[in-house]
Amino acid sequence: MIDFIPRRDTDVLAFTTVFAVNLSADPQSFGVSIDDAQRYVQMQQSFVQAMRDVEGAGTRSPVAVSQKNEARRELVSFTRALARQIHGQIIVSNGQLQSLGLRVFKDHRTRTPPPATSPWVSVVQVEGNRVLLQLRSSPSPGSRVKPENVAGALIYWTSDDPTRDPAAWKVLSPTSATRRWVVLPPELGEGRRVWFTAEWFNRRNQSGPRSACVSTRLGLETIQTDVGDALTTMALAA
Repeated sequence: MIDFIPRRDTDVLAFTTVFAVNLSADPQSFGVSIDDAQRYVQMQQSFVQAMRDVEGAGTRSPVAVSQKNEARRELVSFTRALARQIHGQIIVSNGQLQSLGLRVFKDHRTRTPPPATSPWVSVVQVEGNRVLLQLRSSPSPGSRVKPENVAGALIYWTSDDPTRDPAAWKVLSPTSATRRWVVLPPELGEGRRVWFTAEWFNRRNQSGPRSACVSTRLGLETIQTDVGDALTTMALAA
């Protein structure tokens, strides 16, 4: 399948500019929250500035290039997440998809419905700034198979309390596995609390509802145990 994200930086800049302008004009008509639309515009502007820094006279330094690449990576990742979310909205017309530069799938609303359920997310292990997550289709310990018509999952994380700042979620690259190691920035430090949530998506990039969020603290080696329907995290002595 041809990727809808262009390869060249200048083409990414043009694509995301159109995406940002049309999305921010009326985000709720695309099934996107105002906070997420504003966050996207901010990320797109950061990429614009990073491109200017790289192309400016005498500023094509390794640091500027690295900052530009990181700004592009974050922007592309969030673009993919929003595209999955928008494709899953029954209220979005083909014309709206085209206005964002997204592909229109023939009969994309009737062939395969978006996932109807959210994953059950649990923390299996923590090693420093690495967190092993398990996604399940139900609370049962044996339910490690993805639901029918689910291709994979999007995992989100934040080190800011999501109840205070719902726009703080950062999306990771899509995964087709139900168990994944997440490597977080080392500067977060030992003892920092982090939160995770996830959503299933189907083969047409349509997303389902997000899961309830779970949290843990970095730097503490943990194991996950199942007690009935409840999930309990136990810290191991160093």
